[in-house]
Amino acid sequence: MTQPILNTSAALMFGASLLAATSVQAASEGFYVGADVGYNFADDQDSTGPSRNVDIEFDDDLFYTGSVGYAFAAGEYGQPAIELEAAYRENDVDSLNFNGTPQSPVGDESVFSVLVNGKWNFTQFSDDIIPFVGVGVGFADIDASVRYGPVANINDDDTVFAYQLLAGAAVPITEQLSIVGTARYFDLAQDPELNRFGGPAPVSNVELDSEYSSFGLSLGLKYAF
Repeated sequence: MTQPILNTSAALMFGASLLAATSVQAASEGFYVGADVGYNFADDQDSTGPSRNVDIEFDDDLFYTGSVGYAFAAGEYGQPAIELEAAYRENDVDSLNFNGTPQSPVGDESVFSVLVNGKWNFTQFSDDIIPFVGVGVGFADIDASVRYGPVANINDDDTVFAYQLLAGAAVPITEQLSIVGTARYFDLAQDPELNRFGGPAPVSNVELDSEYSSFGLSLGLKYAF
């Protein structure tokens, strides 16, 4: 009877030691890398120019991110971190209205962004689930390849300032590896200028003031060194 009790006690102590090691690693300072895949819900896009108004709705699609960051020492109120993140989003065009008239569009828009994120990890609440919030600023290149009507198309790209808001949680599964779930709102801080080509007179080729924003949910891994 004594031996099973000792074995059970040893197993419990071993599990507790693993959890403690994970907690220390999760809250310790140092470099880390991460990668996410998620679902991107792009907002409707309204592009305007002289005598032209193009409203586009997009299909939802996947997006991908990769990051490298540094977590600072945890304090009484949590742990700050800073990271460099690259992300790629692409959404097919679902429907398009030109000056209020429905069209039959084909094509897509993609956005490649590079942002610097500042994060705050709430390490003071739990060792098992670590919530976080964050904000990112940087640049994004939006590339439109959309065709509609007999000859009209928007085939152009522009690079502008961008930002995002982040909220999520990390779940440590080993001393160095964590599963991370993130919700993010991404927006272009400037209106990109995209050229529209073709179409009837009086204005065939015009520059459109456009926009892009999206909400995404992602799941990924973070590895701390």
